[in-house]
Amino acid sequence: WKMNTGERIKIICAILLAICLLLPISSCKRYVDPAGKAIADYSPQKYPSAGLVVTYEYPIKRLMPPRHLDDWLILLAFVWPIPILLCRHKVKRIAVKNVCWCLEPLFAAGSGWYIHIMSSILATPSVGAYLAISANGVYGAVWLMQLLGGVYRTARRRS
Repeated sequence: WKMNTGERIKIICAILLAICLLLPISSCKRYVDPAGKAIADYSPQKYPSAGLVVTYEYPIKRLMPPRHLDDWLILLAFVWPIPILLCRHKVKRIAVKNVCWCLEPLFAAGSGWYIHIMSSILATPSVGAYLAISANGVYGAVWLMQLLGGVYRTARRRS
């Protein structure tokens, strides 16, 4: 199974993206009174004994067990490169490999967008979101470099 540097980088990105399922993707801060009731209009002068509570959202929690379409989209957003890369390296038919290669930037962009939306609406992005979006970005950049390299090689052969 021959691999160039770009394919190795894509495999590393796929592994990092899958690991992000286990990392906190967002956090939410709120203040509570001593009884544990949330305070909507917190100020230190008004509520001196209030405590800060930070909750973290982990993508893996939504997948135990997956109940809705949204849960399956979360799984897809984090593990999509694995079946694509397996398809590209294990399937013999060139047409199937080419379809998988053409799907890569669509999945990378869609996954990055979905992770961004999931981590930033009504919450603050956390380490898992930053790592996942970065892994998607690097994966997409490697794909673009492979595309440009193929165009360059084709142009050189024709001239």
